Amino acid sequence: MIKKAAKILCVCAAFCTYISSMAHEVHISYSRIHISDSAIIVLSKMYEHDFDYILYDVPKTNVSYTDSLKVRFFNQFSVSINGVNVDFSVDSITVYDEMYWVYVYAELPKKPTVISISNQIMCNLFEDQKNLCVVSYGKKEEGYILDCENKKIHVTL
Repeated sequence: MIKKAAKILCVCAAFCTYISSMAHEVHISYSRIHISDSAIIVLSKMYEHDFDYILYDVPKTNVSYTDSLKVRFFNQFSVSINGVNVDFSVDSITVYDEMYWVYVYAELPKKPTVISISNQIMCNLFEDQKNLCVVSYGKKEEGYILDCENKKIHVTL
């Protein structure tokens, strides 16, 4: 059942991405959160045009643009493991296919039992914003849809 839900979520994400790229009437981000016993890796994708609204006051040519993107991303996306906030390191931020791809990671001091994810990406800009999150741990994988009212999830691993 979990695999079926994940497949449905992936199909929905692909369909929304396709529709959004054509008409861009849907505001959506996608985050894949993979947790192992010793590390957490996150890949978040969001439309460049949408996320640039968050950085309206920083020129793209400014050296601090990437730093500003990091700060504003982490103001809207956070993870805690066993009740402790995760301090991520940014592996890379790239633009591919008109989307920002944000790769972050952190080492975990002990085996995780509960993960909490707060994803408010772009909710301050778009009331119809949807933030898809897929959480994987071992062979377990679960998909969640967060929006501007339902901004946080708690998952027991």
